Formats: sequence, structure tokens, C-alpha cells
Amino acid sequence: MEFNYITSTGIALDDFGNEVRDETGAIVMVPEDERANYDIGYSLYNNGLREYIVIVQEDNEEESRWSFHCDAEDADHAQEQALGHADVISCIAVYERIK
Repeated sequence: MEFNYITSTGIALDDFGNEVRDETGAIVMVPEDERANYDIGYSLYNNGLREYIVIVQEDNEEESRWSFHCDAEDADHAQEQALGHADVISCIAVYERIK
């Protein structure tokens, strides 16, 4: 069974945001220790999440700074998502986008 996304609670999602089910019809749950291997997918409608921009940096070089955009429950959740994308990055700042 192949999928690329999960919910924040570990439910497997297909590329269209639908829950992935196994051959018995049960929802596929990803174990906590494997969740870092997947991107978190969110519904575009009424998800209750806010948009964040996280500034991260590789090693100690300012030239290696880049921004990570995501939808998250709060700033800590946004930072967690950004830091999950590489082992050698650190968080510089987290901003909530105001629309």
C-alpha cells in the first residue's frame, strides 16, 4: 500500500486527501515512530488551521536560510513541521500570516 500524506493524528491519506483503507476496509494508521517519513495533509475547507511561515537555517550559515510555509494549529506545530524536513536545520523564527 502506497501513500504520501497523513493527518496530524497519523491516518494515511491518498493524493486527494481521502483516508486510505486496507483490504478489510479499515482505516490505515501510521505508527508514531514512522510519521516523520510523511508530509501532513490538511483539508482545504474549514480545517481550523492558520497559515504560518517558519524561517529555518542549515548549520550556522545565514546564507542557508529559507522559509517553510505550512498550515498549523499553533506556532509550535508549525515549527515541528518545518524541523521534520531535515536533520541539520534549526528554527530562526515563526510567523503567523495575517490575511
